[in-house]
Amino acid sequence: MFVGKTLMRRVRRFLPYPRKDTIRKYLPHFEERNIVFIFSELAIDTIIDIGANAGQFAQKMRSAGFKGRIISFEPVTASHRELCAAARRDPLWTVAPKMAIGASEGSASINVMADTSLSSFLDSTHVDTVASETVRVCRLDDALDELGIEKQAAIAIKIDVQGFEEEVLDGATSALCRAKAILVEVSLRQVYRGEPNYLTLLNRLHSEKWDAAYFSPVLSRRRLGRWYQADVLLIKDWSIRL
Repeated sequence: MFVGKTLMRRVRRFLPYPRKDTIRKYLPHFEERNIVFIFSELAIDTIIDIGANAGQFAQKMRSAGFKGRIISFEPVTASHRELCAAARRDPLWTVAPKMAIGASEGSASINVMADTSLSSFLDSTHVDTVASETVRVCRLDDALDELGIEKQAAIAIKIDVQGFEEEVLDGATSALCRAKAILVEVSLRQVYRGEPNYLTLLNRLHSEKWDAAYFSPVLSRRRLGRWYQADVLLIKDWSIRL
């Protein structure tokens, strides 16, 4: 068994993702492996996982080989409960108290969707709200201070907040100054009423010296058709190596 796992770890970076989910923990998507590869190049040791839902992203990063610390934030009660269960056996995965990350301290009503990964403070143009919750909202800078995250930590900030991206950025002044990478989900077509256009969001980050280094689909790359959302990895001060 040990030989098999060791062999799979060595060859998985060279193999396409298989069709059967049963061996996913050994052969994650290329996109996930590449994100972890870039994080490794940047010597990132801590991922700030904003909009963690039930922990899917953190689990993908672990499967793809990320060995550092993960700090996850999730405001929806049911999802936060699942998130805590997913992180229970991982000593380097910390789940923050139930809260949303935004521009200022306070509270707000979040729309909970049947697929809780789509829950948003904004109204969806495609998905019906099944419930609502009033949740605490905290600035990222304050939340990291509350959790005692070291200032010297080399962090990547992952933002998957369904149209609330600019509010997260507005409350993350200090965190953004010391971050080495941002991974943000953007909508290529409007999914939520009032969400920022993806060009507006990327132009804002570009004006703050963040450059796009990698685009990946939110859905599997084997799925035919148009992309509605994409994950964009942005970094600073990178040189082109051909």
